[in-house]
Amino acid sequence: MNKFREVGLKVIPKKIQYRKEEAELIGVMIDGFKRKPAEITKNEAFEYKQSEFLRELRRFLGLAGWFGKFIKNFALITVVLTEALKTGKGFKWTEEMEEELKLIKEELRNMRSLKLPDYNKGFRLRTGACDT
Repeated sequence: MNKFREVGLKVIPKKIQYRKEEAELIGVMIDGFKRKPAEITKNEAFEYKQSEFLRELRRFLGLAGWFGKFIKNFALITVVLTEALKTGKGFKWTEEMEEELKLIKEELRNMRSLKLPDYNKGFRLRTGACDT
């Protein structure tokens, strides 16, 4: 504990967890091999219903975006809803937006865990950049 104090870190002994096979850290469950979203955080996204309030849409996309690293092509499947945020004013909920919302929720249900890197192997880099 003294080593932590020496570098300016505060440790609360009653919050220390020993000998755990899995730990939750900022909404992510981590074990020795992979990381995956914690269920409670993921469930909040399922509760979102269509809304004509930008604030609600922004909140949903923020929460869903936090899981973007677990969803392949996340930027591509959120284009319509993201564009609605750019209007700066109220918007009208469309069928296209509803379809995108359903797709995002489906992807959230089927999220995969991400393996932790093996530094003894090579890496393949995929980027989320697109023209939208």
